[in-house]
Amino acid sequence: MSTNETTSSTRQAIAVAVPIVLGLAIWFTPAPEGLSLQAWHRFAIFAATIFTSSWSRSTSS
Repeated sequence: MSTNETTSSTRQAIAVAVPIVLGLAIWFTPAPEGLSLQAWHRFAIFAATIFTSSWSRSTSS
């Protein structure tokens, strides 16, 4: 495996892992006062999705 392939694989792994970690971090953080747990979980999914979209645009060559 060449260095470029390794770098590409690493970037792909990071591109998958970061939004998952972000979503889980928000998911397991207590919901702010006045916000239902269901709404907070939906926000976690939304934030991870938006981050994935913006991340893929900024890293595309």
